[in-house]
Amino acid sequence: MLRSSDDSAADFYWTQDDQRFGIPASFQQPWAVKQGWSGFGVSSGCADTTASVAGRRVTTASGAGVDLARPALHTTGSVGAGDRSIVAVFTLHPQGTPFGAAYSAIDTLVRSLNVPGAVPRSGSWYGTWGSHVQARADTTTSSRALTRLPAGVDALIGCQKQGEEVTDGQYTNDWWAYLPLYGGYITNIYVN
Repeated sequence: MLRSSDDSAADFYWTQDDQRFGIPASFQQPWAVKQGWSGFGVSSGCADTTASVAGRRVTTASGAGVDLARPALHTTGSVGAGDRSIVAVFTLHPQGTPFGAAYSAIDTLVRSLNVPGAVPRSGSWYGTWGSHVQARADTTTSSRALTRLPAGVDALIGCQKQGEEVTDGQYTNDWWAYLPLYGGYITNIYVN
């Protein structure tokens, strides 16, 4: 199941934007991951929080040393041939942190780890802007949409290719950035 995790989920917060942050964004396959998971958009609004841990319901009282109110973003799984290394990165972010900023922060953190058997992805990381930018199968706005990037994430870019001219506000560009993680392109308009 971990080898076939979805790229996005119909969950309480992020339903259509890509959730391949952390391990999938940072390392080449082979890896087996639990799809990116988070506590963004969750507010318990009460003193106690109930969660499911290993199939059991657990209640944690406020002030018990576990901060369940701040935005959380996590990535877990195995990396390398034969599932050589187990990676588990759990992060908490300050209140008000945008999802895209946390997404990029966990990618930066995971890329900094020295994980035995892991092969870093090649390319260069660049910031993006715009909400729900679509990665497409080719360099046209009519080509198949592969995924949507969360607003303001860093994206790994492998190369560029000239394609359809796109205009957004005052910006016009006919160059597209290839995103190896998605096997597709975004218009360079949205690359910082």
